[in-house]
Amino acid sequence: MTSLESCPPPSPDLLLELERHIQNRTSRRVRGLRVELVAEHILLSGRANTYYLKQIAQHCVWDILPQARLDNAIVVDADRI
Repeated sequence: MTSLESCPPPSPDLLLELERHIQNRTSRRVRGLRVELVAEHILLSGRANTYYLKQIAQHCVWDILPQARLDNAIVVDADRI
């Protein structure tokens, strides 16, 4: 997998598109979702009820940026089911 160094930096519009894609695919079940560019990688943060939702969010980024380095810091809070 390559980093974003070989790609143009994601624009604020692209980060918003990633956030919308994640929210749509997860039916808005990732609470407090944030999508940020940090040191040439995408950082996801927020809270989800299941590891499955966390994984879907990760794959949403790769749907749009297949070569992106990704740090998925979404916290799974299974107690809130």
